[in-house]
Amino acid sequence: MERLFFDIGYTHDFSEAWSLSTNFTHNYFDGMLGEAPNGVSHHTSKDYLGEVSVNGAIQENVNVVVGGILDTRTKQGVPDDSAIKEEYNHKHVTGYAQVDYRPIEALKLIAGAQVNKPEGNDVDLVPRLGAIYNFESGLGLKALYGQAFRTAWPGELLIDIKILHGNPDLQPEKITTTDFQVFYAKENFDVSFTYFMSQYSNLINRVGVTDAGLIGQTFVNSGEMDVTGFELEGKYAVSKQLYFVGSYTNQKNQDDVTFTPNAMAKAGAIYNTEFGLSVGVFNTYFGEPQENGAPELNPAAEAVNLLSMNVNYQIPGKLPLEVYFYGKNMLDSDYYFTEFSKKKVNTLPMESGRSVYAGIRYTL
Repeated sequence: MERLFFDIGYTHDFSEAWSLSTNFTHNYFDGMLGEAPNGVSHHTSKDYLGEVSVNGAIQENVNVVVGGILDTRTKQGVPDDSAIKEEYNHKHVTGYAQVDYRPIEALKLIAGAQVNKPEGNDVDLVPRLGAIYNFESGLGLKALYGQAFRTAWPGELLIDIKILHGNPDLQPEKITTTDFQVFYAKENFDVSFTYFMSQYSNLINRVGVTDAGLIGQTFVNSGEMDVTGFELEGKYAVSKQLYFVGSYTNQKNQDDVTFTPNAMAKAGAIYNTEFGLSVGVFNTYFGEPQENGAPELNPAAEAVNLLSMNVNYQIPGKLPLEVYFYGKNMLDSDYYFTEFSKKKVNTLPMESGRSVYAGIRYTL
């Protein structure tokens, strides 16, 4: 596979209250997919994305953001071994606006919307609403309601290889999420508890092909799914040198179709000395995921701890030299996750063993 990514951005301040932000992004992809003994499939694409956004204050207690995005996904030329057998030029146009208003200093109200017009689909509107209240004690309440929108990728629409076939009639996915949060913040400490509810509709999934003469899988919109859960997270700065951060998430999705572990936790600490040494330790815990019922050809998926470590040392002297050390999966844990695509094998490896990197960094 060969990838090229390029992005350029520009920001202009009209005044202290108003500013303009623009971005242009280019993605190039060229891939060869081996399917021995059935030959090779080839795919090349060029994607472009441009965004313009304006934000500012209408008055002291009212802020607005207005913007638009043009996203184009293009394939030109169709070689004999192409994974997608036809040229395409898909355009996705998005417009958005949001306003926040403070009727009183302690209360912030949010309202916004995003309009989407993907290639081959109708115009769709997704809203966003919210309210945040801050008490003088540092306690706060937050309620957010919003929707998100994902249109199918060209591969999901048009791919045509011996084992996978696109579906040009796919409809966009949509997710509706409601969050309720209680938080408490002080100068060196903050903690929050969030309860969330998400509803997915028009989910794009793979299923076995039923058309005569075809084998493998295709993509379909296959119903809805509900996800509920909570998250507890906190940060604590013991001093200017020592800092702790951590979170715990527990979720339940309908019929466990996502195979996402119910429990996940993260914890870390950063220590900065006065003589140029910085040490960070971070651990991520993933609970045991659901099984897929496939033959047990690989080790079972179990709960795992993935510990990483980052050490930086600023070398004394006039030159801006820094020695760094990074360690990944320091516990050398075996990490296998449930194979959720074809479900022909029970698990696939997700992480290499212990890896250590070291180097010297010079800052111009």
